[in-house]
Amino acid sequence: MPECPSCHVPHHLECWQENKGCSVPGCSEAPDDESKIVVPSGAVHGAQSSQSVSFAVPPPIPVHAKPKSRIAFTLLGAILGPLGLHNFYAGYAGKGAAQLLISVLTCGWGAIVTWPWAIVEICVVNRDSNKRLMD
Repeated sequence: MPECPSCHVPHHLECWQENKGCSVPGCSEAPDDESKIVVPSGAVHGAQSSQSVSFAVPPPIPVHAKPKSRIAFTLLGAILGPLGLHNFYAGYAGKGAAQLLISVLTCGWGAIVTWPWAIVEICVVNRDSNKRLMD
């Protein structure tokens, strides 16, 4: 188990290699390229009572998903509404599965219920399952 020559905090070999040095904030052996968080010593197995152990914080993953198309949602609902494909498209898998199962398990007779349901949805729903407004 390597020990930092500057602050004398022991590190796992894998942690030392991954962090390219000490992971204690403010230590002269710590790389400055990423932020660190400090974990209280009692939270990590094997840490001494006077030590604190720190871990690198991974950067957040940016999400740049395009909003769903309102036209595609409407066309799927109008043409294939009883199968619930418009709901799958918008991310509402539960409603889509319900419409699909009702239609398939009743050999198409369930479309009497799922078709009006789909028509109401294409008139009312304007956001996808992530609450983003459809284009």
